[in-house]
Order: sequence, then structure tokens, then C-alpha cells
Amino acid sequence: MDDNLVMVPVPTHLLTEVYGFIARQTQERRDRGAERIQPKGMTGMASPAPDEATQNAGWTPQEIERDFRESPEAMKVILKTMAGRAGDRLTTEDFADAVATQLGRSRRTSSIAGVLGAHGRRVKNRYRKSNNYFDVTWDDAESGNAYTMSPKIAKIIQAL
Repeated sequence: MDDNLVMVPVPTHLLTEVYGFIARQTQERRDRGAERIQPKGMTGMASPAPDEATQNAGWTPQEIERDFRESPEAMKVILKTMAGRAGDRLTTEDFADAVATQLGRSRRTSSIAGVLGAHGRRVKNRYRKSNNYFDVTWDDAESGNAYTMSPKIAKIIQAL
């Protein structure tokens, strides 16, 4: 394994996502015992969207409910926002608007990136899952991640 460090300039607004990506790759390496994990067909930092047959694999409704219950208020707003617009591609801008409106907090996409990064770590470490129950894809046009929740999962979240 090559642990040499490389200095790479990263735009401030993407720093949290880069940290999250590195943490996910490190955890996957540990989980698989692999020497090196290569991103699979990635054009950005997030995993490509799974096809419908494998979407949300490995998550039971009870696990989704537990994750929702154990999430901080800002993450609950993000999940409810995705559920309310199931199938739509949402961005951190959409989530920042929702959190600002519903929780009366300042509208900062960097805070949203932090909430999503913490959620990703919780998914990996607490629930021992290798994927989320919503899709995360890189959107070149938006220069950021796009988040999509399936209608099936949205029904579970909307009921909470």
C-alpha cells in the first residue's frame, strides 16, 4: 500500500466532500482488506447511481427508520426534502434552502456538506453499510453532487 502524501489544492466548498471521499475509500479498503480501491467509473467524487434492481440494496425499512430516528435535525430535514421530491435530483443548495426555512438556520451549503459527510460516516461505521439508501452522483453541470431518493424509500421516510 502506498501511503505517500500528495498536496492537492481543493476548493474550500468541496473540502468536506473530499474528506468524506477519502474516509469512504479508507473504510472500504479496511472492509475489503484490499491493497488499493479504485473508484468504479467515477467522473467525480461520488459513486455512480446504481441500477433500479440494486438501488438501496442492503437496507431494511427498520434500518432506514432507525437511521432517521438517530439523525440530527438537519439530516432529518434533508431526508424529508428528498422524500418529498422522490426521483428528483437535488443539490446541497436545495438542502440549504430547506434547512434554513424549516430550522431557521443560516443558509450555508458548507454546513450541509458537513451534515452529509457525518451521515456517510455513520452509515459506514454505525450501520456497517457500504452504500446509502439514496443515490449520490456527481453532476458536472452543477460542479457538485446530486442526491436522489427512490419513491419506495421516500414512502418509508414520509411515514416517519
